[in-house]
Amino acid sequence: MRSPSPGCPFPGKSPFRYGHGQGQKAPVSSPVRPLPHPAPPGGDFLYPLSGHAAKRAGLPPSLTGADGNGTSRRRPTCIPAKEHRMELRTLRYFLAVAQAKTISAAAEALHVTQPTLSRQMQELEEELGKTLFLRGKRSITLTEEGTFFRKRAQEILSLLEKTTAELRAPDELLSGDIHIGGGETDAIRLLARAARRMRQDHPHVTFHIFSGNAEDVMEKIDRDLVDFGLFIEPVDLAGYEFFRLPVKDRWGVLMRKDAPLAARTSITPADLRGLPLLVSRQNMVNNEVAGWLGETHDALQVVATYNLLYSASIMVEEGMGYALCLDRIIRLPENGPLCFRPLRPAMEVGLNVAWKKQQLFSKPARVFLEYLKASLWGGPVPEDTARDASTPA
Repeated sequence: MRSPSPGCPFPGKSPFRYGHGQGQKAPVSSPVRPLPHPAPPGGDFLYPLSGHAAKRAGLPPSLTGADGNGTSRRRPTCIPAKEHRMELRTLRYFLAVAQAKTISAAAEALHVTQPTLSRQMQELEEELGKTLFLRGKRSITLTEEGTFFRKRAQEILSLLEKTTAELRAPDELLSGDIHIGGGETDAIRLLARAARRMRQDHPHVTFHIFSGNAEDVMEKIDRDLVDFGLFIEPVDLAGYEFFRLPVKDRWGVLMRKDAPLAARTSITPADLRGLPLLVSRQNMVNNEVAGWLGETHDALQVVATYNLLYSASIMVEEGMGYALCLDRIIRLPENGPLCFRPLRPAMEVGLNVAWKKQQLFSKPARVFLEYLKASLWGGPVPEDTARDASTPA
């Protein structure tokens, strides 16, 4: 017998017995009472117990009549949870509609009829109890709930594909996917060296790189969408396993070569007073920079914030202002329009590789961690992970 729905006054015992969908016969061992109305098609329904069945359920006398039937005026308020029938196919249909912005275009891409797709989306909204689409005359747009659901649907399907690939990998050779997320930093080359060495020994392994700020990467690690994160300090890694890389990044200012500050070899807080600045949108980074700026912080003229530096560098190139950023992220050729000047006093930051605590790694991810440690500190790669049998020495 199933547990009662939330709010049922009988923990462990339910005054209802589950029946079977319309047109189905109940087991002989479970005599049922005729239904006062047809059951919903294809679903479980609930109906009152009576007689000995009510006594076996442990109903108090106040909830049964003199004849032992459940005929009291007081009936327990047990509302069954709505049955969830959502399928992966439904998620793919929803994403197709969200991308195509019309039912007709999505139906054509999915090779289904428009009425079928429309009905699937309507049933999805009814199941969730939310409106996911704003249906216009010519196109469909997502509501706020629809945008949230699209993000979750993408994560679910991505995690499914990742898990399926890991489980289908042959046991005799190392294959599969390794997902790495991180902020923009030249230190990614340390991970790239380990990845190159691993690929030489295990050519069936594929790497997937995600670029984003610390909050984005943490969210993906927490949802098992990323195996490892590369984090630039300051960052709170209290909830993760991690180790620090043997390198540091330094902060400075990216500017045009014809800017007045380009003639200087380094930049002080006073030099930035009143100048148009582009700064990172990460709060902890901004706090670190604010500490370096001191009293000058209140006199800053922030004209834009950025998430990834490449777009900010284009704005600097177009004369938007100066970008506070890390060194060696943007390539600066001799004949290029931009230059970088470090801060004075110098502001350097550490870098960390982190992963989820008590993480159950896939075999490729576990082996990559060994390659990374060997690459960083010169240790040998364990013999059982050193090379596929099919890979020539």
